Amino acid sequence: SIDVFASNVSPQVSFPNNESGDEGSVIANTIELSDPGAFDNPQVSWTVSHRGVAVASGAGSAVQFLAAADGDYELTVSATDKDGGMTNVTRFISIQNVAPAFEMNGVMQNGAVDLNVVIIDPGRELFFVEIYWTSGAMTAETIFTSERALSFSHRYTPEELAQAGELT
Repeated sequence: SIDVFASNVSPQVSFPNNESGDEGSVIANTIELSDPGAFDNPQVSWTVSHRGVAVASGAGSAVQFLAAADGDYELTVSATDKDGGMTNVTRFISIQNVAPAFEMNGVMQNGAVDLNVVIIDPGRELFFVEIYWTSGAMTAETIFTSERALSFSHRYTPEELAQAGELT
């Protein structure tokens, strides 16, 4: 008689794409699994964290999450086969900052200016906004982009308007 001993081999995990992206975008990845056991059918679970906080998790080979801010996101995958073989793999996905944009419109009436500023940025970031009026005055505001909209008002003196050619 011949004794045959077989050892279980843990499943193997690989990631074919998306090692980077832009803030504000949905990052999608497919986890590829292989296991030499013909009937092992590995089960997979995953977690994505950013700065130590879990932002998404799931089971199965499809990973998808919203990269709400720039920085490194940590994708941790656990794969287990029916014989107890287990593999844990971690990889980092680098998310780049997207430059902010802004829209601005204003109305001037009788020397009073009302100015609206909207900051467009997919991340939650701190912005410092400075408005320099032609009178030499400056207005400043600090906001997070989740607030997105700012309103400013300024009143020019009749002398400033006359100097600018607005009054006769």
